[in-house]
Amino acid sequence: MYRKFVLRGQVIEGVFQRCHQSCPASACKAGHKWEYRIELPAVDDGRRQVKKGGFATGKAAADARAEILNRHRKGMQPKNHKLTVGEWLVNWLRVQEEVRGLGDGTMIDYRRHVEKYWIPAIGTIRLGELRPSDVTNTLAEIRNRRERLREQAQAQNRQATVEAAARDKTRIEKGLKRPVKPKLVRVPRPIGQPPRNAFMPPFGRPSAPRSALRRSAATSRRKQRSRRSVVRR
Repeated sequence: MYRKFVLRGQVIEGVFQRCHQSCPASACKAGHKWEYRIELPAVDDGRRQVKKGGFATGKAAADARAEILNRHRKGMQPKNHKLTVGEWLVNWLRVQEEVRGLGDGTMIDYRRHVEKYWIPAIGTIRLGELRPSDVTNTLAEIRNRRERLREQAQAQNRQATVEAAARDKTRIEKGLKRPVKPKLVRVPRPIGQPPRNAFMPPFGRPSAPRSALRRSAATSRRKQRSRRSVVRR
């Protein structure tokens, strides 16, 4: 039995609850989930039916259905409603490399981020069902994971420093002068923080504009000439 969703006395098309024949006609007491179904305009491969279930309330299913329709009106709904975020990201990487012609270093970073973070987190979600909260939650998890790695690396380095100091003390007592260097691990940078040398000027190039350097040199020459003239007098 399919129970239609009624909101404020109006039947919402495409939203229903699949119940048993034994469920009361007025309301379901068994907690059956709600679903939505949409028939979008057909494309080359035939009909485009979008459906999804598992909603706890009819209102949640109706809101999700309305969002799909809104995306379709704005041209943001993918034609292939079965396309997952992971499949789309793999194709996006191919476009960046083959169409845009990005460099090898950039592609290595993009591919590492996609394969390490995004596909494991949201790769199985269908592209048409992706929500802003999915992206926000993934970014928060990436930041939290990076902070955990930073804390672990810092704790490991502190322990290595203490152990090296203890070994160094023993060597000094034995008359050995060569110090013991702690074996430190690299501490990941916080997300959003650029590399340490990101804003340093290239080696051998002046950091100030050339015009400013010319004015400074001219001023220095005038001062030298002025001093020479005073000495001659």
